[in-house]
Amino acid sequence: MKKKIFIAPLFLIFLLLACRKENNNTPVQVFGFTTLQAAREHLGKYADLFLTVEGSAYVSSTQYYGSEQKEWEIFARYNAEQLSERSDGGTFFINQNKLVYDKILGTYILLPNNDLSSIELDKLLKKDFGNDNVLKIIKNKDTIFQTQTYVPHEIAATNLNKYEKVAGSDFIKISRKEVNLQWNKDSRNTNGVVVFLSWSGDNMSKPINEQGTGGQKQVAVKLDDNGNATLPTTFFDGVPINAAFTISMIRGNIEVATGKDSRKYKFYATSWYKIQCTLID
Repeated sequence: MKKKIFIAPLFLIFLLLACRKENNNTPVQVFGFTTLQAAREHLGKYADLFLTVEGSAYVSSTQYYGSEQKEWEIFARYNAEQLSERSDGGTFFINQNKLVYDKILGTYILLPNNDLSSIELDKLLKKDFGNDNVLKIIKNKDTIFQTQTYVPHEIAATNLNKYEKVAGSDFIKISRKEVNLQWNKDSRNTNGVVVFLSWSGDNMSKPINEQGTGGQKQVAVKLDDNGNATLPTTFFDGVPINAAFTISMIRGNIEVATGKDSRKYKFYATSWYKIQCTLID
């Protein structure tokens, strides 16, 4: 079955924020932080995922613990002015991958084939990770922007099999007192790794009609990319026993620069490893 390239819900949040004028005092949700300034102080370069720019392009992979399948995305967009309609900002290149604006669809598409399966996208995009990437924009035969940057290897947890699973699911049972994460470290990655907890109020001990009513929490921390970390107990403050939530491990790189046309552009590549959890204490 063919699978169209799509935007995941979290990236829709990124794009909505990108249509707003940047203001460090404006309340936003940046991995749980309410200002971009606070996010930058705690998360470094990863806060720039939410930075307002005229044009952007990204590659992303997402994998859930317990599943071998990955969700792949490649995407580009351009807005000439704040809150303006998306338009043609030129041809975006991420290495050999070419994204062009389709006037009929009103969005960018991947050439020569915008309807690749998950397996085909994996073969096409996986090699971008763990290597230097060439990024550029060409408009009216002129190179508006070009740079080369390192994209870290895709991240994956390596020690989750020590945690008991909830029967019939891939949820793991964890104690707030000691959650140790191990992963495939990348010695070339200088941006660190973000661990992001997102809870929307679901609870394993409540009936279906009461799911999503227990509260909510988003919190993130940036760790050195050394392959091993124990999360502090405070990371789970406000999350009750039996809560069902997701911990995401995120690694990537973000480049923001001004093009020859005086517009701001952002290129980023990220990998997400998502772990579905429930608290036992």
